[in-house]
Amino acid sequence: MMTPMQYALIAIGAGSGGLGRRGLRCLRNSPPPRGAAFTNDMQKIEMPPSTVKIRPATAADLDAVNRVIEAAVMTWKLPERVKRLSLPSYRYTMQDLVHLDMVLAEDAQHGIIGIAAWEPADAGDTPAGYRALLLHGIYVHPTYHHQGIGHELFVVAERAVRKHRYDGLLVKAQGDACGFFISQGMYRLAVEDPARHYAHRLWKRPAE
Repeated sequence: MMTPMQYALIAIGAGSGGLGRRGLRCLRNSPPPRGAAFTNDMQKIEMPPSTVKIRPATAADLDAVNRVIEAAVMTWKLPERVKRLSLPSYRYTMQDLVHLDMVLAEDAQHGIIGIAAWEPADAGDTPAGYRALLLHGIYVHPTYHHQGIGHELFVVAERAVRKHRYDGLLVKAQGDACGFFISQGMYRLAVEDPARHYAHRLWKRPAE
């Protein structure tokens, strides 16, 4: 049985909620997403890209990471009760850091505002059994949507694919997050085995 970490969610763009972990916006065929009590009417903060740095996550970051995820989850177009009940399954723990790579987008003034995480994908989920990284999630705090932060985190995941000589990057996305991934150059994979394949799988080969 798949764990929530094998789903992808994306918190980029108004109302698109959270490509997030166990994430990137991806719910399997039923489980809903995770997060906390933040609303959609937060004031947007404009920041020059130079103030945001990408760095590896550490155990000391987990509380801040989970606050961003919670904020993202609460923007999803789901009933409030579903969001509240799903939140625990989307929070990261120390154990998660053992099994996956996580990077953070951090602003010098406002702290952690975005997260991306990935791990090796199951060959049964990839086209032609290619070796791939599974992008679990990209979460961007709703206050910082539409500022290119999600794109920067996606680029870092692509670099990991090339660095470790994987054949591509795989995402299992919630339907309304597909537009973001397609805008990053991914394309949808056909559902060849409905019993196994998530409906919204997207794939991208590394640039030569």
